Amino acid sequence: MVKGYNNNRLTRRSEENCERMGEMSRGYIKRTAIALLFFLITVNLAACGKKDRQPVKTEEHRIPVRIAAAARGDIYEVVKVSGKISPAVEVNVFSKLAGKVESVNFDIGDKVKKGDVLFALDRTDLINQVKQAEAALSMAEANYSSLSGGTLPKQLEQAEANYLNAKDNYERMKALYEEGAVSKQQFESVKLQYTVAKTQYESINLSAPDNLKAAEAQMKQAQAALELARSQLENAVVTSPVSGIVAMRNINPGEMASPGVPVFTIVNLDRVFVEVNISESIINKVEKGQEVAVRVASAGNGEFKGIVTNISPAADPMTRAFPAKVELDNADHTLKGGMFAEILLPTDRREDVIMVPQEAVLDMGNEKIVFVIQGDTAYKRSVVVGIKDGTNIEIINGVKEGENVVVSGQNTLRDKAKVSIVNEGNRGESK
Repeated sequence: MVKGYNNNRLTRRSEENCERMGEMSRGYIKRTAIALLFFLITVNLAACGKKDRQPVKTEEHRIPVRIAAAARGDIYEVVKVSGKISPAVEVNVFSKLAGKVESVNFDIGDKVKKGDVLFALDRTDLINQVKQAEAALSMAEANYSSLSGGTLPKQLEQAEANYLNAKDNYERMKALYEEGAVSKQQFESVKLQYTVAKTQYESINLSAPDNLKAAEAQMKQAQAALELARSQLENAVVTSPVSGIVAMRNINPGEMASPGVPVFTIVNLDRVFVEVNISESIINKVEKGQEVAVRVASAGNGEFKGIVTNISPAADPMTRAFPAKVELDNADHTLKGGMFAEILLPTDRREDVIMVPQEAVLDMGNEKIVFVIQGDTAYKRSVVVGIKDGTNIEIINGVKEGENVVVSGQNTLRDKAKVSIVNEGNRGESK
């Protein structure tokens, strides 16, 4: 029994020792694997660090540029002058009468036609004045009619008959008195009647034309008064003198209108003009009827065509410049009064010359240069320039027709710099 028990115990110890050895073996393998993994990571990191420190080959830096080809053509030298745009038609509307405003029919920005009623004053008193003037005229006409065709001729005819009758009586009684056939008292009575009749006839005969003239004058005066009253009534309704657009309104219903104060401004923008001052040095190079380009920054980047319509023959004593006007079509009303405009006046002309865009030429102080592109390289080149027209500049020497010059990006270039052409399609061919 004891012997069997001991054998079993030895067997269990032996199994326990095997288990412990297995666990130790597995731990050793695990630790070895971890160490090996750590070693491999360290080696890889070191390799990457060395690789990063190795020099990397990169492409040479190229400067992006835009180019244009030198071209041959005609060029005009252009002088820029500035001015302000004004409507070709601008009318201030006034009230001829002082009075209370009854109605206003248009506002700023409204279109009006010639003859449209802009506003009206209260006409109650004016209508009454017309009625009074009509009544006064009727009375004056009646008085004149009575004197010229009725009362006055009859009075004159009766006075003449009385005078002639009294005259005959006087001459007959005078003859009888001289013969002693009648008494002195009878003769003096007839003489007195003759004297009175004569005086009345002469008085009426002399005053009749004056009375008729006075009546005629009174009638004409009444006619004038009626015309004035009617004119005042018409002036209470103010109409637009031109077709156009309301640019200013300075009155409202219920307010008092005053003569001499503008209440409406009507403008017609179908045509506009620019007033400019041209210097003495170029005035003889500008002609009436000449076509010029006009730039208006507030109306976009495009150019408008204008015509020189007026040139003053004398300089302004204050500015010593010559006032002139340039007129433009403005059917779409793009241009507004008060906008500033730049007039490009061509003053010199060169034909069949080499030209490049003005921005291609750099002013270096003592010389002017351009960058000419050959392949993918920009070469600095000194040039001699001539006249310019605001867009292009004449090249007298330094660039040939068809050569490509840099028009954008040239400020960062140096001689023989490598470039990348943005607008490759604009490349020309050298001739």
